[in-house]
Amino acid sequence: MFYESKSSGTVFSVMLGALPNAHLGLFNIKEKEDDIIYNDSMLHRSIDPGAGAFSYHARTWVASMDIDAGEEIFIDYSDAYFNREKLKHAPRKTDFEQGKKILDEITAFLERKKDAGEKVDDADLSTFKNIVSIYSERTASLFPTTYSSFMEMLTAKPTDQLPWSTVSHPSIEWITQNGICLDNIAMERSTITQAGNGAFARRFIGEGQVVTPAPLLQIMNRDTLKMYKLVEVEDKLVCDENDTEPIGDQLLLNYCFGHVESSLLLCPSSNAIIINHCSDRQDWGGQCGGGKGPNAMYRWATDWDTNTEEWLSLSLEEMQEKNDNRQRGLSFEIVATRDIQPGEEIFIDYGHDWEDAWNYHVENWKPPTGDFESYSSITRLNNEKKDLLDLETQVYLFGGRRRRR
Repeated sequence: MFYESKSSGTVFSVMLGALPNAHLGLFNIKEKEDDIIYNDSMLHRSIDPGAGAFSYHARTWVASMDIDAGEEIFIDYSDAYFNREKLKHAPRKTDFEQGKKILDEITAFLERKKDAGEKVDDADLSTFKNIVSIYSERTASLFPTTYSSFMEMLTAKPTDQLPWSTVSHPSIEWITQNGICLDNIAMERSTITQAGNGAFARRFIGEGQVVTPAPLLQIMNRDTLKMYKLVEVEDKLVCDENDTEPIGDQLLLNYCFGHVESSLLLCPSSNAIIINHCSDRQDWGGQCGGGKGPNAMYRWATDWDTNTEEWLSLSLEEMQEKNDNRQRGLSFEIVATRDIQPGEEIFIDYGHDWEDAWNYHVENWKPPTGDFESYSSITRLNNEKKDLLDLETQVYLFGGRRRRR
């Protein structure tokens, strides 16, 4: 998504923003741009040390066409994504559009030939495919070379036959036996006061069952997430080249796994990212109160991610090489360590280092002063309905700027 701003940035999006593959002829979900979710009202900046420690944003995705049970979900990466050398043969939107017109012509030709009592065979399809390849090899790649395959493509689905024929269609039985459920958890306000949102069980999850898979995106150097002072140059905000001291870290750091002795960060791309910390080392309140401890744990993925075992034997240099080639290959899975009831919040133990760092932050946190003392969240201000006569002394947001009436 693009927004008006003096500085550019990249958004890290999980679940439907990260897991689906792209198919330029069959993308079946899209972002609901008129339903941007933003909620900064959970904590107060002048009271809560947890304010700013979690994301206020979310994205909503909707089906752009009917999706049958068992169908793969695709999104539109745009043609620009496929301009790389290794993807240059992947059909584009225009190839599918042109292919549809050619498909109609081939179908009509074969029907006329059959009506005339002439034999229709594989040679007819090969001839058409060869002619099309003269003008576009990508479009030609969409067509089968045998008559039986051509008829199978026509009868498999009433519409979108060409893109439909380019993907596999596992049965629901196969998916049930081999897939892992992604909707075991739902996002709601955490029962731990300072934690923001949390993950809650949609259904009963038995001890030892996988709560959710967690494919990981690797950041090879955690210093990439350091933030530096910005200066305005030609109406744009850029890093100050003369200021080499970081002023903080990007928020993504709070959502990634790491180790103090390693530069590597592992960031979940599934809803595992919203699972909060809990330990029996202290009382965290909410459903983690009373020394209960976590009800789940993370471990390396089992056989559903065939790349994990290979990647665990790689050096950082070898991982970097794969990372440079836009590859990822490590995954966790979140596993229930005891029975989890529907509606129960799911927790894992982030470890001693994280817990010590959080406690240090809380103990040393000081409320901001000045205007922050009278701070009102954007969510609250946008939801308020006031008479215009009451606006004289109120602070509101107009067009992204903070103004006082």
